[in-house]
Amino acid sequence: MEIAGNIIIGIGIAYMLFGLVGLFRFKKFFQRLLVTSKIDTVGMLTIVIGLIIRSGFGYYSGRLVILAVIIVTLNPFVSHIIARSAYLSGFGLEDETIETDDDDLDENLTVLEKVIRNVKIMADAGRCTGCARCAAVCPHGYIKMEENKMGFYSPQMEDCEECGLCLKSCPYSDEFDGEK
Repeated sequence: MEIAGNIIIGIGIAYMLFGLVGLFRFKKFFQRLLVTSKIDTVGMLTIVIGLIIRSGFGYYSGRLVILAVIIVTLNPFVSHIIARSAYLSGFGLEDETIETDDDDLDENLTVLEKVIRNVKIMADAGRCTGCARCAAVCPHGYIKMEENKMGFYSPQMEDCEECGLCLKSCPYSDEFDGEK
């Protein structure tokens, strides 16, 4: 039993080492997070199974089973929390390219054109955190927060009076005028 346990522990360690190659192969944050979550979950679970086989079935192996349940339950959950908070804060998205026309950067744009451009850029870049500041400051109630298919909220405009308050309240707008 001890030899079989050692072999399974070795397989778990080898899996984790091969996973590190994937970690260095990928360049983007979310790809690396996916690789590390798989390495942790499968590698540690394999090592714990090897320890259970090596120690025999008893009190110690019962504690290892509890550890395995904790690993299988918490590791994907924690990885999801990290990914969601990174996505909502815009972390890891800065290397994504946003295509804009040079004409859109003209200083003579109307407020409505700036609002539409800003909402489009925020949505394309995934930078909108769904804070709803824009909807809260719109004096006419034209901006509504709607949930998309991934469960995130983003602003949707029905109309615009071109007051510009939404641009000034958005922490990711070039015209932001407050504390982030």
